[in-house]
Amino acid sequence: MTGGDERFACLPLPLPVRAGNAGFFISQGRGRHPERVIASQELILVSRGRLGMHEAECEFDLGPGDVLLLSAGRPHGGTVQYPPDLAFYWLHFEMAPPAAGIGEGGGGMAGAGAVLELPRTVHLPQPGRVEDLLRRFLNDQEAGCLKRLEADLLLLQILAEIADAARPPVAAETVGGPGPVLANQANQLIQTRFSQGISTAALARDLHCNPDYLGRVYRAAYHCTIVEAIHRQQVAKARELLKDSPLNSHEIARACGFRDDIYFRRIFKRHAGLAPLAFRRLYARRHVNTE
Repeated sequence: MTGGDERFACLPLPLPVRAGNAGFFISQGRGRHPERVIASQELILVSRGRLGMHEAECEFDLGPGDVLLLSAGRPHGGTVQYPPDLAFYWLHFEMAPPAAGIGEGGGGMAGAGAVLELPRTVHLPQPGRVEDLLRRFLNDQEAGCLKRLEADLLLLQILAEIADAARPPVAAETVGGPGPVLANQANQLIQTRFSQGISTAALARDLHCNPDYLGRVYRAAYHCTIVEAIHRQQVAKARELLKDSPLNSHEIARACGFRDDIYFRRIFKRHAGLAPLAFRRLYARRHVNTE
């Protein structure tokens, strides 16, 4: 490092994207997305309900967790009336040349090194990860403290999550015998019973197998322990309740299967990076529109 203030290191950040305005649309059960052509790209993530859209001649039926990336300079609009239960995030952005347009030949992002292959549409297996980033964007935008670099970096993180969701899944390690089937059965039970305070021993008892064996085949199939998988489901539900319900931290802990508030706060902070109440305060503001 030469010149300038030696207390700081200078890190050049030529980002290939530039974030614009964003918002959270809540349907009033009337109207539809307007027909228009805009100069920027637009990202749409459906939070609940269904959204019918088209871009030129292509039509899309989007449900919760579905993302649509609309290209700049192409006509788009709604194909059906807004249902009353619909809510979705939207974010306008620009891509630095010479990046290819989204949806053209798989989409791409220019720049030295890694390339993000962006799909026109994709379903997010964990939409909460992108919703958290969008809510942080909206919170700071509403508060008037969203800096240009922060906005662009948040956008880049969002696009990276979308690109990752579009990649083919990595094949799970094979396990001899009934292991993969057993792991899948355990995973289904985790997804439906995480709020009941389940454990590896309880799952093994219900599946009539040895707990150690179940733990091994589950890790081989899903690359995490059963306890980690349970915690992920519990924290995902806690995020949802902290964002959209009036329940307090104690009530949310119980609703997600935790019997100890201190343990709940520790696990939540480990996964979300914030304590539950700090998480709720961070995402309290949203730029909401109904038209």
